[in-house]
Amino acid sequence: FATGALLGAALLALLPHALEGAGPDGAHGVGMALVGGILAFFMLEKLVIWRHCHDDPCEAHAPHDEMRKRASATLILVGDGFHNLLDGMLIAAAFLTDTHLGIVTSIAVFAHEIPQEVGDVAILLHSGMSRRRALLLNVASSLTSVVGAAIAWLALASTARFLPYALAVAAASFLYVAV
Repeated sequence: FATGALLGAALLALLPHALEGAGPDGAHGVGMALVGGILAFFMLEKLVIWRHCHDDPCEAHAPHDEMRKRASATLILVGDGFHNLLDGMLIAAAFLTDTHLGIVTSIAVFAHEIPQEVGDVAILLHSGMSRRRALLLNVASSLTSVVGAAIAWLALASTARFLPYALAVAAASFLYVAV
């Protein structure tokens, strides 16, 4: 469901609005923003992937298991906070374009975020956090979406000419996650 919602929002809502907003002369720029966004998300993913072993026990990591668990919790919180900040920006850009587009984008983000946040809490619990601490830190990380929405709303409202390209990057994000 989440994959279908992301693909549908990107291909049936975000990209058509981006192309419409950019006009015939801006279609090439929208395409470049889409491709650039996909490449940026690919590189970002490759930067945060950590190496792990498939052998149990792993000789290389056994002495550092406790440290690795704490590092994974930190990585999840920072990475998810940044991810949610971007989601908030994407939702704000969609609402600035059209209320219906904002609603569709919000539903797609929501469908994608629910299973991800549950998985994040599981990783935080596995790292040794209490349930209360894991939930509170996960909620705090999720609230960065509100910060991202406020930043995008203020920045994009005054520079509407960049809105179609922000929508193309939003579509790139949805396409990359879905694929």
